[in-house]
Amino acid sequence: MLQALAAKLNKLWRHPGFREKPLVVTGRSLGLGWHVLRGRETLVHLTPDGERLHVPAGGRYTSVSIYLMRDRSEPELALLDRLIGPGGQMLDIGANIGIYTLRAATLVGRSGRVIAVEPGREALRALRANLALNDMPQVTVLPVALAAEEGVAQLYHVALGNDPQAFSLLPQKGDVASEQVVTRTLDSILDEAGATRLDLIKMDVEGLELAVLRGGAASLARLKPMIIFEINAAAALEANGASHDVFDLLLATGYRIHRVEAGRLVPVDRQPDQHGNLLAVHPEGPQPRGL
Repeated sequence: MLQALAAKLNKLWRHPGFREKPLVVTGRSLGLGWHVLRGRETLVHLTPDGERLHVPAGGRYTSVSIYLMRDRSEPELALLDRLIGPGGQMLDIGANIGIYTLRAATLVGRSGRVIAVEPGREALRALRANLALNDMPQVTVLPVALAAEEGVAQLYHVALGNDPQAFSLLPQKGDVASEQVVTRTLDSILDEAGATRLDLIKMDVEGLELAVLRGGAASLARLKPMIIFEINAAAALEANGASHDVFDLLLATGYRIHRVEAGRLVPVDRQPDQHGNLLAVHPEGPQPRGL
């Protein structure tokens, strides 16, 4: 376990969050090591605003990155306050343990709304436990997967790091554990919620981005939210280029796509080769502030 943890820490030393606060992150790494040795989860504050969440005592990349980097674990998370604000409306698809959900709930406040969509049993338990640590009635949790059609599907427990963040509806090779989940469409959940406004979607669905967008075509055309979406090369390859189709679909529907680089938005006109998140912004929809 410690050897695997060391490899993850080596990766994180090269992280922009470490370069921003090397002494702070180094001190946190010592604290994380102590918690891992004791086998006890720990409680952290995601930002100075006080969002609290549990971090399990283990070497999963999600846990390590959150403990060390907090809201700098992803560039888009660090800039979330430029995308939504008081009274805002956000949909977190693939909420996992809730880092985007918790931060967004603080930013939108009691007058806003965050819908957190998470189908996996393990991640869903952690998400609900983290929400229970915080007084956030503006958050609604939907224990479903979003897809192109309503029904049921298998959520495969991808072996990557034994981390629920990598679980996927995409069929996997070999004997892979899975669980049955309910599938809904983006259009149906937004219609059910009576959504007349949607500022931002964060979508992390391990290669099923195209299916999610197809199931929400009417809502996207009507509301034109900003969309943070993941480029997942491995999942895209398995799905015959699904992520490239997503990139092209968004461009074809009028979205302009950017990557976050050094705290600013850089336009991109073709899908990058590297794994990471991109931000799609429609010129007729909500806009980032100060970027």
